[in-house]
Amino acid sequence: MNKTEHELIARYLLELERRLAPLPADQRAAICDDVRAHLEDAAEAGRPIAEVIAALGPAHVVAAEYLREFGIAADELPGRRTQTRLLLAAAVVGAVTAVFTAFLFPVFASRTTVTGEDGSVVETADEALTVAQFAGPVAALLLLIPASVAAAPLLVSRRHRDRVGLVAAASVTLFALVSGATVGFFFVPLVLVQWAAVLVPRALSRGFDLRSRPLWRVVLAVVLALPGVLLTAGMLSGAVAADWGGAGLGAVVLAVAGLVAAGLRPAFIVVAVLGALGMIGTVVDPGLLLAATWLLGGLWLVLGLTGAALTGGSRTGA
Repeated sequence: MNKTEHELIARYLLELERRLAPLPADQRAAICDDVRAHLEDAAEAGRPIAEVIAALGPAHVVAAEYLREFGIAADELPGRRTQTRLLLAAAVVGAVTAVFTAFLFPVFASRTTVTGEDGSVVETADEALTVAQFAGPVAALLLLIPASVAAAPLLVSRRHRDRVGLVAAASVTLFALVSGATVGFFFVPLVLVQWAAVLVPRALSRGFDLRSRPLWRVVLAVVLALPGVLLTAGMLSGAVAADWGGAGLGAVVLAVAGLVAAGLRPAFIVVAVLGALGMIGTVVDPGLLLAATWLLGGLWLVLGLTGAALTGGSRTGA
């Protein structure tokens, strides 16, 4: 065989192994060895490898046949369960965002002015209002629309879930953009989770695994470490009050980012948990950095869920 034929066989076997991800490693290896032997025997007999591969069929078709022989159902194919988990996460994030944005998060500012008999201003008072307080409960309930859209893919059959999920992601994104800075940015975490539910299963079906992508892991680690770096720099420069709580938080963030760079799946789970806790903390005690903590928590939640899925793609039903 020449170099080109070797490369054709190598690419075909690589794709086949990726498609066989739900099977144990020894079974994948045995199947790939059999296919390799078949291709090499055909090449030694003088048959063009391209024709042999065409007769054998695309790697995803061959893999599907083997999976059926081993009793692997469609729900257990790479990405199916992950898609369901991410859609459930999107539904929860959407519902929580809608309720708290409508009734708890102060997103509008109102100024009350009291004037005297001569028309002069006696007193002014600024007040932060929720959507329900500012526009009424009916307008507040409209925020349940994107939450309902986010949950829609879970209500259709799996055969239509990919298309409905794509439409839902685009619709939620449009809502966040149209509703603007007052309300829209609160739905950014929902937008991110919704798109993760669209893109991550597709990546898994193509055999994408973060454990074999060091550059991707480093980029994620840098993004995750940035808040810890800024917090530490702020305490060292005096811009942020230094205390043991802040120092500990910065150390935890940097440590988790380091574990993410190493490709450890539990580290991504910790990231998702910390992100969820950050969003919950924003709800419980909004504070001055309400927008920043909400968005940062949402980003960590999405990166954690995505990373955990993409470092577990070789397991059955990932």
